[in-house]
Amino acid sequence: MVYFNDTCPVEDIYYIIFVTGKEFKRKPCRPAMALYLNGLDFTKYSPWLTEYISWIEDGKNKFARGENKKALPGIMEVYPRPTFKANISGFTQKKINMIHQSPH
Repeated sequence: MVYFNDTCPVEDIYYIIFVTGKEFKRKPCRPAMALYLNGLDFTKYSPWLTEYISWIEDGKNKFARGENKKALPGIMEVYPRPTFKANISGFTQKKINMIHQSPH
């Protein structure tokens, strides 16, 4: 799992991800590897992200910015903040498959 915190990956950004290897007793071990991925690799199959980002922005505008924020009663404050994360197991498995298929 890769966490992007509150920044959604975009096509203009490239990521270098270092994956540590892991030894398993009952299944094949995972070798250490480096992945080189474009932000679009993470988001292209999640078209709902645009709607989600808009929803978060609406929440920020309603509860955490400008006159709306000032008009809220009480002593509590909020700031809606997303956490973007990606399960990279498909990328690591693809890399493992490429390693096993390459001639040694």
